[in-house]
Amino acid sequence: MDWLIDTKLAPPAAFGPTVPRRYAEARLRDALAGHATLVVAPAGYGKTELLARWYQQCRDDGLRVGWISLEPEDAQIEVFLDYALAALGQAGPASASTTPASRRAATSRLLAATLADERRTLLFLDDVERLGGALDDLLRLLIERASPRLHLVIASRVLPDIGLAELRAKRVLAELGPADLRLGFQEAQALLASGSRPVTEGDVALLLQRTEGWPIALRMAGDFVQSHPDAAAPLTAFSGRVDELATYLYEAILRTLPADEQQALMALACVPRVCGELLNRLADRRDGGDLLQRFARRNVLLSRLEGEAPWYRLHPLLAEFLRARLAQVDADAPRRVHRLAAAWFAQARLLPEALRAASAAGDAHLLAGLLDRAGGWRLVVDGRVGLLRAHLDDIDDSTLLRHPRLAMARPMLLAKSATRWLAATWLERVRQACAGFTDPLDSAGPAYDAAQLALEGPIMDVVVRWYLDDAPPGGFAGDIQALMARADPQADPLLAATVGNLLCYERQCLRRHRAAWDAAAQALQALEGATFPDQDLYLRLIQIGILTEQVRLPEALALARQTQARAEAACGLGSDLAAVAEVLLARVLALQGDASGANELLDRALPQVQEQDAWFDILWAGHAARAGAAVLAGDEAAVQAVLERGLALAERRRLPRLSARLQVHRIERLLPRGAVAHATDLAEALGLAALPARFETVDRRIADAAWLAQWRLDLAGTHGARARAGAAATLAARVDAWADEGSALQAIEGLLLLAGAQALGGDGMATAHALDRALSLAVPAQALLPFIELGPGLDEAFDQALLRSGGRGAPNLRARFLATVLDSLRRPAAAPARHPQGLSPREREIARLLALGYSNKLIGRELALSEGTVKFHLRNLYTKLGVHGREDALRRLSAAR
Repeated sequence: MDWLIDTKLAPPAAFGPTVPRRYAEARLRDALAGHATLVVAPAGYGKTELLARWYQQCRDDGLRVGWISLEPEDAQIEVFLDYALAALGQAGPASASTTPASRRAATSRLLAATLADERRTLLFLDDVERLGGALDDLLRLLIERASPRLHLVIASRVLPDIGLAELRAKRVLAELGPADLRLGFQEAQALLASGSRPVTEGDVALLLQRTEGWPIALRMAGDFVQSHPDAAAPLTAFSGRVDELATYLYEAILRTLPADEQQALMALACVPRVCGELLNRLADRRDGGDLLQRFARRNVLLSRLEGEAPWYRLHPLLAEFLRARLAQVDADAPRRVHRLAAAWFAQARLLPEALRAASAAGDAHLLAGLLDRAGGWRLVVDGRVGLLRAHLDDIDDSTLLRHPRLAMARPMLLAKSATRWLAATWLERVRQACAGFTDPLDSAGPAYDAAQLALEGPIMDVVVRWYLDDAPPGGFAGDIQALMARADPQADPLLAATVGNLLCYERQCLRRHRAAWDAAAQALQALEGATFPDQDLYLRLIQIGILTEQVRLPEALALARQTQARAEAACGLGSDLAAVAEVLLARVLALQGDASGANELLDRALPQVQEQDAWFDILWAGHAARAGAAVLAGDEAAVQAVLERGLALAERRRLPRLSARLQVHRIERLLPRGAVAHATDLAEALGLAALPARFETVDRRIADAAWLAQWRLDLAGTHGARARAGAAATLAARVDAWADEGSALQAIEGLLLLAGAQALGGDGMATAHALDRALSLAVPAQALLPFIELGPGLDEAFDQALLRSGGRGAPNLRARFLATVLDSLRRPAAAPARHPQGLSPREREIARLLALGYSNKLIGRELALSEGTVKFHLRNLYTKLGVHGREDALRRLSAAR
C-alpha cells in the first residue's frame, strides 16, 4: 500500500507543554467497557492531544492500537478500509481499487482483522467531521457489530449521524463533550505555570473565567502572559481580539462558513443570548431557528442555555472576535445591530437585555425611553434599582431632563449615596425642566400624563428631603396626608405603598407608634400579591424601629433577622437593604447586652450603609449600637471615638438630625463622669435648649433626647431639696407621657434618671418605685444597656432591688438581670492602649481616614487606591496594632491619640 500516507497512521506530535487530563482520561478508561467512545467538541478543545496521550497509554499497557488522522479523501469506503487495516498492522491490497466496495463487506473485513490478535484492539479515528458524513453508516455498523476485542475511539467537531439515540439506548457508546474537556483549575494552573514568568492563583482564576476552560485559548493566554513584561496588563488585555487567537478563530470557525452565515454569526455576537426570532431580526433572515441549530451541531462555540431551550450563547472570546470583525467590515454595523436588538428585547419584555443593547448602541434617547417606560423613578423602589445604577450615567443631562419620570430617579439615587447633598440641586433641575411637575415632556404616553406627574413630583420631594434631613419646620404631615388622599391602592399599589411608607415614617418620627404601625400594616396590605420587595422591606425596617422604641426587643430581633433574610433573597447577599437590616439587628443586640454580636454585624454592615442606602434612623442606630457595645466593654475612649466618627460623617454628608443626636449623646456621656462644665460648654455651642422646639414637629425622638439632656444639666446646677423635687416632678410627668405613648426605651432612660434624682434627695421609697417601673419595662425584653449607661451612682439602689428580687442566684429574670447589671458596673475600666509603633506613611494615612469613619471604598477614592490595595494595607495595619478587625483597630487608634 505504497499510496498510503504513513504520517496519518500515528498521532501528531504534541506542540508546546501538555498537562495531565485526569478527569477526561478517567472517562476514557471507564468507556472501554462499551463498543465505542465518541469525543465531540468544538475546535481547540484538545481532542487530538487527549486521544494521542490515551493512545500512547493504551499501547504502553499492551493493547493493540491503531490511529487514523482522517481527511476528506478518506470518505471512500475503499480508502478508509485500507487505512484502517494499515493502522492495525494488517496487509492489504496494493491499491484501493481492489478493496470491497460495500459497507457490510468493509465491516466484515475490518472486524475479521481484529480477531487476528488476542489483544483488545482500539482504533482511533480523529477528525471524523472531515468525512462529511459519508461513512456514518459504516461507523454505526462497526459500533453495533463490534467484537468484544474492538473498541472505536471517534473524535469529531460535529455529532456524526450514527443513530446516537439507539446506541445510547443500548449503552454501547460512551460520550465526552465540551464539559468533559474543559480545563479545571489545577489543569489550567499546570498549563499556565509552564513558562518562565510566575503566575498567581488569581491569574489562573481570572484567565480560567475569561476562557471558560477552553484549552486552546488558555494555551494562547499563557503564551500572551509570558510574552508581556507588564505583570498586570495581560490579564485584562487578553481577549478575542488578540492576534493569535483572532487568527485561529477566523481560520477554524468563521472561514468555514458561507458568507451569509458569517454575517449572521457576527450579528448574534452583539447580544448576550439569542433565539431564532431575534436572529431573524438582527440578520434579516427567516431561518434563524434552523440556523442556530446548524451552528450548534457544527460546534462553532455556540451552546444552548440550560433550561432555556430556544436560547443560545456564543463563547465570550468568539463573541469579542466577531464583534471586532463586524466593526472592521462596517463601522456602523454594531450600532445598527444593537438598536435592532434593543427594540426586539423591549418588545419581548426583556428589559435588562434591551437596556444593555441600547447602551451598547450609544443611543441615549432610546435608553432613556426604555427606562422611562419601565417606570422611571419607580425602578428605585420596585426592586430594579440595579438597572438604573447600571445605565443612568449613560444618558446625558439634557436627554434625561426630557424624561421627568426617569429624571426623578437621579435625585433619589443621589440621596442614597455618598454625594447626597447634590440630590436637592438635581430635584430642582427636574422641577424646572418640567415646569414645576406639570409638563411630562417625553415621558408623556397613554399611561403617563400631567396629572400623574403632578402627583409623583411632590412624593419625590418628600422622599429626597427626608433622606437629606431637610424637613420644613412643621414637618411633612400635611403634605403626606394630601398625597394619601390622592394615591389609589387599587389602581397603583406601588405609589400608594410609597406614600404609606412616608406616612409610617412621619408618624414614627413623631412617636405616634401605634399609628405608625397601623400605617405600615396598611401599606403592606396594599402590596399584597404585588412584586415590590424593596417597598416591603422598607416598611419592615420601620417596624423594627418601632418595636425597638417600644422595647419589644425579642419581636424586633425576630423581625430584623427575617427582614435581613428577605433582603438577601430579594436583592442578593451583601445588598444595601440586607446591611441596613443588620445594623438594626446590631442595635437590638447592643440593647440586650451582646457587644460581640453587635460588633460583628457592624464591622460588616456599618461601612456599607454609611456609603449607600442609609437615612437618619439607620445611621443613628449604627452609631448608637457601636457606642453601646463600647459602653458594655467599659471602654469610654472607644465611645468618644465612635461619636467623633459619627459627627465627622454627619458634617461630611450634611446631616443635621444625625449631628444633633450625636452631640446630645456626647453631652449625655460627659455627665456621669462629672464633666458638667465641659457638657455645659457643648450644650451652649449646640444650642441644646432650643433643640426641643426645633424638632418637636419634625422628629420628637431628637426633641425628647435634647429635653432630657437639658434637664440633666439643669439638675446638676440645682441646689436645694425643693428645687430638686420640682425637677423630679417635671421629669415624672414626661416619663408618664412617654410610657403612655409607647416610647418605652425613652421611659426607661427617664425612670433611671428619675431614680438617680430621688436617690440624691434621699427619698429611698421614690427611688425604689422609679427603679421598679424601669425594671418592669426592661426585664422582659432584657434591655440591659440603659441600666449600664445610666447606672453609675445607682449601685446601692440596684443592690436593694436585687435583695427585693430574692438575691443573687434567685430563679427569676429580674434577679439575674440585676446581677448582670451590677457585675458590669463593677468591672474595672478598660486599660488605655499604647501608641502603635512602626506604621508606614501609607498605613498612617489609612489609619487617619479609618478613624474618621471612612469605608474601604471611600479610603480608596481619597488616596487613589483600589479597594483591594486598601484591604491589603488594612491587614498589615491590623497586624501591627495587634487587633483582629475594624472596630478593634478603631478603639486602639482612638485610645492612642
